Amino acid sequence: GRGLSQWAHDPAAEYTFQRFTAVIEQLLEQLSIDRFSIVGTSMGAALGMQLAAGPLRSRVSALVLNDMGIELPSVALDAALADRSLHPKFETFQEFSAYLTDVYVRLSSAELSPEEWVEFCMVSCRRADDGQYTIHHDPKIFTHFEVNLGDFSLTEAFRTLTCPITLLHAGRSGILPATQVSQMANMQPRLVVEKFPSKGHALFLAEPREIRTIQQALSEL
Repeated sequence: GRGLSQWAHDPAAEYTFQRFTAVIEQLLEQLSIDRFSIVGTSMGAALGMQLAAGPLRSRVSALVLNDMGIELPSVALDAALADRSLHPKFETFQEFSAYLTDVYVRLSSAELSPEEWVEFCMVSCRRADDGQYTIHHDPKIFTHFEVNLGDFSLTEAFRTLTCPITLLHAGRSGILPATQVSQMANMQPRLVVEKFPSKGHALFLAEPREIRTIQQALSEL
């Protein structure tokens, strides 16, 4: 439902972690990949926890979670559901770029070069049927939060993880409160937590310290 991937014919049935897992398993088989590490951002991190605790447990070497916890705060869920009706369109790419850059600067406090912002906006937009520019995802993707909210209840899955885990925590995140980070650390004493106090959800993984954190997590395998 994002980027160039196919949009669901039946969002309630297809925008689920069960469906995503099946697709990932098929891809791993096609590429003959046995063991691998997961670097997941936001929903990707939630899916990573479920994969590493479930059907792919023995194949996941390490898990890096980008600002995602074990339960979605009600405030964050309400905001996500409110956004489902927002699918703005713009006459020019410049207008779209200005809009999306403003949104992500406010949400994540990302610090990108002008060239990096243009690249980010280019891969985040599509031309609508009327020729205008809009966000490159299926508007019905928020069905996931309405029908399959249980996918994001990950306390028990997280508790059973056995692979090395690194958590990147954005201090201004509305998705991952500090209290939940402490709870996760208590559940997984070997959890590595890297804090980014001035950032919001989610880290872009483009700045030097963010990149070094991931490199360190993967280099110790």
